[in-house]
Amino acid sequence: MDYTAESAGKDYDVQFSQLVTAAIGASSPCTSAILIAAKDPTVRKLYIDKILAGSVPEGIRCLEDIGIPEHRSVLFEFSCPKGTVCLIKPSFVVVVNVIYGVVEHIIDPYIPFALADATRASISIGVSADEWEVGNGRISVRLRATVSYGGDDWDFIDSRFTLTTSSLCEEKSEVSNRLFKVKNIKTCVIFSEGVIEFCCTARFRPVPQSETDICKKISIPVAMRSACGPCDSK
Repeated sequence: MDYTAESAGKDYDVQFSQLVTAAIGASSPCTSAILIAAKDPTVRKLYIDKILAGSVPEGIRCLEDIGIPEHRSVLFEFSCPKGTVCLIKPSFVVVVNVIYGVVEHIIDPYIPFALADATRASISIGVSADEWEVGNGRISVRLRATVSYGGDDWDFIDSRFTLTTSSLCEEKSEVSNRLFKVKNIKTCVIFSEGVIEFCCTARFRPVPQSETDICKKISIPVAMRSACGPCDSK
């Protein structure tokens, strides 16, 4: 059958109604996660796009999750379009928060061995400070921060900060991209200790249990502190 976006959407909605009927009386976290995922409009659009691209649906199931109890991963399985060279199946995974009843993110494509390798990795943050400058009674520094996990990394901070004699703090609520979420970002200058302290909470999106709180301290070069003298704290 040659689908259009409209006809594929109608068939999807019929299938979803049948799924809801079949799930009546079931109360498992997996069943709830599947319903939450299938109802999500972004998931619905992605599913239909796969159909229109010629991918062949093979069903839905939950993956075994280890870590945060409220998170469930739902696999939407597809086989490759017929007559194509296809090394990676066009399946995708929807990560659902069953407590709040929402889709947290989508992993597309789903590569089982890559995700398995990632779950064995540890998240890390690298922070560096360079390009120190002194002027107008203040020290300026360029701060860089990189988050790494499972072979992927992302430079999520690259900006200048001004140091004073007071404990100056700058905060950001959250920055994120397709793979990482970094929140509670706080950079403090603790001049009495001669350090910059950088703290954040980081997570690799495909592995919710990877969320980690991290703090790093970077020494302010003595020459810079001496050159600054009694830096203006205003």
